[in-house]
Amino acid sequence: MSRLMSEVWGSPDTEEQMLTKLEGEIKVFFAQHKHVRQNAEDSQKAISILETRVKNYEEEIAKHPSIDTLSAKIEVLEAENESLKNFLKESSEEEAKKKKELLEKHAQDMAELADKLKKS
Repeated sequence: MSRLMSEVWGSPDTEEQMLTKLEGEIKVFFAQHKHVRQNAEDSQKAISILETRVKNYEEEIAKHPSIDTLSAKIEVLEAENESLKNFLKESSEEEAKKKKELLEKHAQDMAELADKLKKS
């Protein structure tokens, strides 16, 4: 009878071994599951940190003017620079002309003065 029961139910030692093996496999499963969950949590934290950094960088970038704005400002400054160069050139030419006129007038006045001195 015990032989028949052993054939149907298996030997008591085998049953105990199977339970021990199952318990070990369950422990391994839950340990791996816990490890996977921990990795997922760590990954989520890393993603959150990266998203925060990206947001901060975007805010910093938004504070600076765009390339189009800077290009427009450069064009305005270049135009103003050209205008100032032209103004300086014209002023210099006008100053040279006035200086020449003054020298000619001075020479004429000196000639008139010398003429008056001769007459007197």
